[in-house]
Amino acid sequence: MSKQCTCGKVCKNIHGLKIHRARMKCPLGAEATQRTGVTPGETQEVPGPESPHSAQNLQVLQTNPSSIKSDRRRIKWPAASMTSLWKQFDDDVDQILEAMARERPTGGYKL
Repeated sequence: MSKQCTCGKVCKNIHGLKIHRARMKCPLGAEATQRTGVTPGETQEVPGPESPHSAQNLQVLQTNPSSIKSDRRRIKWPAASMTSLWKQFDDDVDQILEAMARERPTGGYKL
């Protein structure tokens, strides 16, 4: 089941032939046929209504990373072994969430 390339190289199988063609940039031979319509020169696919896509204006705004201000604050989390601090944190979060739920029972909050 050997396959021969257009350049003359004989490969063991179709997979090897594909690898050879990809690496050596050999042109496709008679094995590759173009799908054409009933009349010569027409392809089977019908082009869509879209016009060809092109990049009209691709400009990158130059920004200085130091000019970008970060609103993110660092949180100093307690160690995992400090269970009393985590219990206090859990209780505080529960109180805050319950207070928020009492203020707006039907509405949701966006984070």
